[in-house]
Amino acid sequence: MLLRVGVVLVFCCATALLYLTYMGAWRSVAIAEREEGPFVFVYREVQHADQGQVGTVTTDLHGQLDAAGVSGIRPFDIFQPAAAKQPDEIGFVVPESEKAKLISFNDAKVRIIPRQRYMATEFPFKNRLSFIVGYFKVNPALTKYREQRSYGPALAIARNDGEQITYLQPMVLNVPTVGP
Repeated sequence: MLLRVGVVLVFCCATALLYLTYMGAWRSVAIAEREEGPFVFVYREVQHADQGQVGTVTTDLHGQLDAAGVSGIRPFDIFQPAAAKQPDEIGFVVPESEKAKLISFNDAKVRIIPRQRYMATEFPFKNRLSFIVGYFKVNPALTKYREQRSYGPALAIARNDGEQITYLQPMVLNVPTVGP
């Protein structure tokens, strides 16, 4: 009996390790600084404490964009630093050529994010769990990179490019505050 339990436990651990390998959990994270944008961003706000709504908002907004005939969209989410006390923005990047279709689109907000320099890295997209595994791999690497270069806290962007997730964070100089 004890041998069977041991065999099952070893099998489960081996399966978990293989799955984490498939998901990219052991990959190294290479960060580059590059310009990206501009982005035509269609989104809805989600309160930081209500992250369970991200999937619902994404699915609903995707359906509405599809019904409006907007094509070539890519999931694009902006997560604010916890201290910012601002809502996260969950939505899609729309190609410039599709922008005219958004004029009558009043169920979400639309804005242009200008071209700027970002810290950027990629992580493989296998399924929805990739966003969670990617966060635990990428966020500490971006935090370390930001601290080594004296960049301040910045919002985090996750863009699903099909076979990979591109993580972007604007390069914000950490300006010391002077005062009493």
